Amino acid sequence: NAADAHVAANKKDVPFVVHLPNGFEPYFSVKDFGTGLSEDGVMNLYTTYFESNKTASNEFTGALGLGSKSPFCYTDSFSVISRFNGKKTTYNCYINSDGVPTPVKMGEEDTTEENGLEVSFAVKKEDFQEFYTKAVSVLSCFVLPPIVEGYGQFAFEKRNYVYKTDFYGYHGNGTRYDNQQCRVIMGNVGYTLSPYDIKGLDYGTRDMLSGGIDIFVKIGEVNMTADREKLSYDDHTITNLKRIIEDIREDIKARFEKELSDCKNMWEARLYVNSKNGLLHSLGMGSKRFKWNGQEISSTIEIKPMELDSLYLRRKSVSRRPAGSYVNVSDRLIFYIDDVGKRGAITKIIYDIRTNQKESA
Repeated sequence: NAADAHVAANKKDVPFVVHLPNGFEPYFSVKDFGTGLSEDGVMNLYTTYFESNKTASNEFTGALGLGSKSPFCYTDSFSVISRFNGKKTTYNCYINSDGVPTPVKMGEEDTTEENGLEVSFAVKKEDFQEFYTKAVSVLSCFVLPPIVEGYGQFAFEKRNYVYKTDFYGYHGNGTRYDNQQCRVIMGNVGYTLSPYDIKGLDYGTRDMLSGGIDIFVKIGEVNMTADREKLSYDDHTITNLKRIIEDIREDIKARFEKELSDCKNMWEARLYVNSKNGLLHSLGMGSKRFKWNGQEISSTIEIKPMELDSLYLRRKSVSRRPAGSYVNVSDRLIFYIDDVGKRGAITKIIYDIRTNQKESA
């Protein structure tokens, strides 16, 4: 609602303010600098379920008429302060004996503050941590994060994307067993997406989604349940998600091929392909033979007729055994040229491995 108020007031670039409860100020509040509400506006909005002033445009996240009454999910009463055209009016909202939300005007004074609304309520001490945890999860989805007060060490959740566009962000940290890594973000709200809830997806696509993708959609492209807690997997939502997911797949493929072509040499190309092995399988490209500069890329290097020794460092132990004719490509693979010409070369190599904390050579 605070973000919507800033849209209505043409202040999209102005953050609203969230106060988290603490030992000295045990309350939660949200303060915006939007349009504010007149007394009639407060009375109409806070007395009727499903009453909303945001149904005329997809610019607004809210439209169900439930957000303004949502504090009742936690508390029996809450405070509303409306700053509107030079007047600052305080209301107390509670549920009356008939079960109807009821705002009561508590006082009014002149003010020079800009228009806006502030909603606040007391929080139990044992719930402080949960408010913080939920705030990190919810507020991190906002395009323009709010100012957070009351919690000195507050940190927004950050996702380091491997690929980022205006319709998705891929970070690749999950696995096929970790479906919580995929989200659909619409109107500053993040919804967990389970690939198995979308019928008709192949295993590769499910793996790609489980690898960690945030899908950014416009308001109206998908539907959510009335409580706004989950996506509604109706035909409209599934059709749009499948279209967007296919666009994501094609974009990732194009980016992979571009980055591969930008590799400076065959060794770098081999390392790049190996580093993307999981992603390639999820895209249905795991068995594909790639080329760099016209040459086929192999995951191994054939070494002959040279005789090599392999050294493997595990913690403080170093083992040595003859190398085979083929060596697997890895960014942990290091070649040393024995140009010492006398005993001691292996000792020097082992020292270098340990000093630089390399795993193997």
